[in-house]
Amino acid sequence: MSLCTWRFTAFDTLFFRESRPFDTIGGSELNSVFPPSPTTMAGAIRSVIGDFQEDGVIWSNYPMQYTELQKKIGDSTSLGLMRLKGVFLSRQISENCWERLYPVPAHLVAIKEKTAIKALHFLQVGKPVRCDLGKSVYLAVAPKGIKGIKSLDGYWLTLEGLSKVLNGELPTSHELIASSELFIREPHLGIARNNQQRTAAQGMLYQTQHIRPHNSVAIEVDVDGFDEETYPHSGITRLGGEGRGAAFEVIKASNSLMKIEDSSEILGIKLVLLSAVHVLQLKGYTPLPGFKKIEQEGQTVWQGQVNGIDLTLYCAVTGKVLREGGWDLRKHQAKPVRSLVPAGSVFYCMVEGDKKTALEGLQTNQIDSHNNNSLDSQLGRGLFTAGYWFKDDSINKDLYS
Repeated sequence: MSLCTWRFTAFDTLFFRESRPFDTIGGSELNSVFPPSPTTMAGAIRSVIGDFQEDGVIWSNYPMQYTELQKKIGDSTSLGLMRLKGVFLSRQISENCWERLYPVPAHLVAIKEKTAIKALHFLQVGKPVRCDLGKSVYLAVAPKGIKGIKSLDGYWLTLEGLSKVLNGELPTSHELIASSELFIREPHLGIARNNQQRTAAQGMLYQTQHIRPHNSVAIEVDVDGFDEETYPHSGITRLGGEGRGAAFEVIKASNSLMKIEDSSEILGIKLVLLSAVHVLQLKGYTPLPGFKKIEQEGQTVWQGQVNGIDLTLYCAVTGKVLREGGWDLRKHQAKPVRSLVPAGSVFYCMVEGDKKTALEGLQTNQIDSHNNNSLDSQLGRGLFTAGYWFKDDSINKDLYS
């Protein structure tokens, strides 16, 4: 078994429904989530593998008559042997050469003039303030003298650009990719039909927003847990809502590692989410799964472990909460909607012991979401990379005095 990449390219438009169900949208347009959720991509991969079996799977009889296949690809509560390692966008830059794109870390912001980016800046860890999160909480602030900053929602970074950001350097313009260069959002209008009477159902008019990827753009999913004999290496399948057509190919996964440079001006570690993560908020707010709020020397921080490394989290820069639902095909009902911390969120942490050793253990890994055999963990929730937290990232000298 080896890690492989499933690459999907659309024939036309794609539709990945947002968390709201069709019967609650009123007169508003139902949007698409893009890139799609790992649940959607796991379903597409399962469909390919099931259809690839001898005589094909009769899905209405699954999993009752397919216990061996169920062990490999799972069911509604498990992925079986399958493990997803992230859902990404990718663009073709030359024949047989694709470049993966990553979410922009939330602490990288811009000054814009209309739609054009005039300058890029990093947010900094500010002085602690009293707020609803605690008595003395570190919040991210704009650099001194910088006004009018905007988030970079709708932009993506190349691997080289993300490596620069993790090293405290600003990316260049060609390393920062706008969504408009990758896909367009396209409104669609549809009706519900009465097939027996061959008429339109009264009051059933729907507005949906589809995604039309450019010809050179694909969805990539890193998948582990399968032998090559389990799946075809290329073909055509249905993807997302309405079963839109897409081509797929399965290739060997590339070993993409960030280049992190050592420095004497290091405070701690920055964690950057590459995929969304679900955080249970049982007893007050916590930024990451398993982290607990404490008061330390008059400061409000959160302590926890990631991959066995003890971390003290001082500041979090998170994007807009991602609302995710879905549709349960077997029960014919909407799945419960959950709130996820989005990809691109950044967490500033202190670490005991050698920072270089800690960074190596946190370079590209996964935050355990409740337990590492949960469905969230199998879907690749909480995938992250890490870089150093430099002194220049903070305006508060008390942190390193």
